[in-house]
Parts: sequence; structure tokens; C-alpha cells
Amino acid sequence: MKVTASIKEVDKGYNRLKQTLSKLNRGQNSVDVGLFGEGKVKETAKSSKEKSITAPELVIIGATHEFGSPQKNIPERSYLRATLQEHKDEVTALFSQRVPELLLKGADVKKFLDKIGVWFTGLVQKKIVTGPFEKLSQKTIDARYRKYNGKGSSKPLIDTGRLRQSITYRVVTK
Repeated sequence: MKVTASIKEVDKGYNRLKQTLSKLNRGQNSVDVGLFGEGKVKETAKSSKEKSITAPELVIIGATHEFGSPQKNIPERSYLRATLQEHKDEVTALFSQRVPELLLKGADVKKFLDKIGVWFTGLVQKKIVTGPFEKLSQKTIDARYRKYNGKGSSKPLIDTGRLRQSITYRVVTK
């Protein structure tokens, strides 16, 4: 008597789960928010005295305000790190809510990270506008008013609006 047997493998989502988990592993995919020194800087000239600025120069300006510059008498006005600190519970909750969907339904990891990037970019831009930040010195306020014929802003990080407008995100996939 001869006996034959066959085994049929039925994948009920394990391979998709394994693939999504692999994509979510630390270091595989990320979303970066900030200034990247690439592309064009939107012109928002308020006066003919205003000079054009390059994207790499804007990165230096952004970093100077994010971390401060004691030698230039510029206090720290963190808009990136402070936003993450203020919203870390929301970020954690968002990942906790969405990761099961990514795992069980095989949702697109890049689309998920794009949504996170858009959302967090908006939070950083809002932080730049609303602060709170250490006030500008009277000397800086006076210089702005002279530069823009009496129309300069007395709010920190708001001069031309280019810093806020240049905050963006990128999804990094490996």
C-alpha cells in the first residue's frame, strides 16, 4: 500500500505582516522635519533693502535660532525640539493607533509617514508663529522698523516669513 501526502501552505497575512514589520524596523524608514538646505527659498521681500537668501543660509539662520548663539547675543528659540517635546504624547498615540493598521491591513508605510510629515510640519510652522519665545531686543526691533519702513515685526522668528515657509519634511526609506 502506497500513501501520498501533500502540504499546502496558506498565507493568511503572515508574509504581509512580516514585510510591514521589516519596513517599520528602526532605521529602515523615517520622516525628517526641518530645513534641509535644498531647493528654492520663497521670496517675500518687504523692501528693496532686503537681500536674497539661499537655502543653505536659511539653514544656518534656523540653527542659530534653534540652539542660540551667545557670541551673537541670540538666545535659544527652539521651534523644532520644543514642538516635538510639546507634542510627544500625541506622536506616541498616533503611532500606537496607526501601527496596528499598518500591520494588519498592510497599509502603505510611506503614505503613513507622509501624513506624519505634513502634520508635524504644520505644528512646527504654528510654533514659529505662536511661540512663546524670548522677546527681541529693542535694538533688533528698531533695526527691523528701519529696514521695512516702519512695518517690521517685533515677534521673534518672524521677519520675512521665509523661515516658517521653508520648514518642510522628507520621508527617508532604505
